[in-house]
Amino acid sequence: MLKRNFRISLSAMPEMNGFELAHKLKSRIETCHIPLILLTAKTGEEAQLEGYESGADIYVEKPFHPVLIQRQISNLIATKENQKKLFAANKMEVYEMKADDKDKELIANIEKLIIANLDNNEFSLNYLLKEIGIGRTLLHMKLKNIVGLSATEFINNIRLKESLKILATGKNVSEAAYATGFTSPNYYSRYFKRVFGISPNEYAEPVSDCFRHPITVRLSLPPQRNVRAVQVECWGWHGCWDKRSVLRW
Repeated sequence: MLKRNFRISLSAMPEMNGFELAHKLKSRIETCHIPLILLTAKTGEEAQLEGYESGADIYVEKPFHPVLIQRQISNLIATKENQKKLFAANKMEVYEMKADDKDKELIANIEKLIIANLDNNEFSLNYLLKEIGIGRTLLHMKLKNIVGLSATEFINNIRLKESLKILATGKNVSEAAYATGFTSPNYYSRYFKRVFGISPNEYAEPVSDCFRHPITVRLSLPPQRNVRAVQVECWGWHGCWDKRSVLRW
């Protein structure tokens, strides 16, 4: 299947104009994820509103400079790629992403299905496809375009996120792995480190065992307060500070 990063359409075309085309493409689950740039001679706020309401991602009035189109396309692609990286690193949820509402609903439903079947030994990619009612190729295309992951990677990504909650309760690595559908604690640990950069054992390490970082914070206070500095003790791992910081006056 040909991969399309975006489409560019004129507003004035025979048989079907650009606004109608935009509405048709954005109404279909197979094509709603592909950004559409609409080029038009129609100017003014009313025309722009019509363009965006029809589903256009970018509305460009003629005449325009080619560099403007290139920059808008580059920004559009860069935004999508950044979202993929943030999602894969567990720093962005689907609902926060800039994407078509139908796509976000689809991804959210897939996520719910995975979570509901964490302890289902029969759960597989084929099971997922049957439940959501779309083909393997379309699912792969959707996931790659929106979150930058294959179907298998997406399933494991959701399982990893759920395993964080289990580790936070004090369960060990093996318990977290089996409870979230991983068949092997070793595979779970390797995948965990690949995504988060640390092992699950390091993630679950008690706060008391983490590195401590004393910080001196100098404040500008009125002379009558007679306070020159505040000693703050913070601790955490990999830049994630624990909220139980201690203020020392």
